[in-house]
Amino acid sequence: MADKKPVVVYAASGYTGKLTCEWLAKLKIPFIAAGRNQQKLDEAVAGFAGADCEAVAVPHEVGALTELFRGSKVVVNISGPFSKLGKDVVEASFEAGCHYLDSTGEQDFMLDMRELFDQRFEDRKLVLAPSTAFLWAFGAVAAEVCLETEGIDDLVIVNAPASLQTMASLQSMARTARRDAFNLRERALHPIAIGQVHNFLIPFTQKTRPALEIGAGEATWFLGDTRVRNARTFFANADLARAAGPMKAMKRAEAVLSLERLDKWSDGLIERYKKNPGRERPEDTRFVVYAVGEGNHSRAMCALYGSMSYDVTGWIAAECARRTLEGHVERYGYRSAPQAFGTRAMLRAMEDAGIRADIQVAG
Repeated sequence: MADKKPVVVYAASGYTGKLTCEWLAKLKIPFIAAGRNQQKLDEAVAGFAGADCEAVAVPHEVGALTELFRGSKVVVNISGPFSKLGKDVVEASFEAGCHYLDSTGEQDFMLDMRELFDQRFEDRKLVLAPSTAFLWAFGAVAAEVCLETEGIDDLVIVNAPASLQTMASLQSMARTARRDAFNLRERALHPIAIGQVHNFLIPFTQKTRPALEIGAGEATWFLGDTRVRNARTFFANADLARAAGPMKAMKRAEAVLSLERLDKWSDGLIERYKKNPGRERPEDTRFVVYAVGEGNHSRAMCALYGSMSYDVTGWIAAECARRTLEGHVERYGYRSAPQAFGTRAMLRAMEDAGIRADIQVAG
């Protein structure tokens, strides 16, 4: 297995998978572009001029995935919806002895993986880092910067992206809206009321955006962290805020239809009517992600801003794969990107990639 390529990108022919492969190619990291459709994979690989890569189709089952992953070092999983497809890839990564990164934004999946695999990955000195993506790694970095200020124990994280979703992202969002969501309150998971609209003044824009509180990655990473008493995450996007009513209706529909049937119905509906967007344009896809931290006698804010959230998802996945291969891992097991690779190291990497940061501390 000495010549086995060190990184496997699973679901490499999709929108975000292709971007991840492009960034691996830019970083000159050899990789396997994997998925279930050989023709789509061959077409995708043909676009990565000069990359050291190969396309390999594989059935979506633990045994076959384990055999494909064995001999590699890092698996980057882009195969959403993760509540449907993710667990098999995590299990196969563990069985093959690979570090695991993914692009999920689904809190229910993340909590399940934390419970099932955290200790197992840590015992084998393997990283289990879901949401190594625009959601929720940027908020995690901003929150960790705030926590550097002594005494801060209360966090609010706000994600304010452009209105752009891929088919898989929309499927994940629809599934998430039907599941229980949690924030951290007094160091315990606390249910979030579905569909309540809040308003935030977004830094650097002087614009107010409607926002929904959502179940996000931060609650899963800070659960059990003695530094953090409360953590709430918001998604500030007008399109999502307008969906608050339908989200409540979908939740109520569980009384009549099973969650499995609702998932199948919405997945199919989105596949039929939703098309993946074209390539992102920087001027149309500007984002701000910020965290505000509070303590009894201290305050801090860290804001990150840039553009093209899907492209930076591809970048951060490839960058964290590179850091893993080079041994720049600070903590193993279930971790956020800054917990696994270091807060300031990730912040410097973001700034080198064109994301800008503004940090303010009082007290």
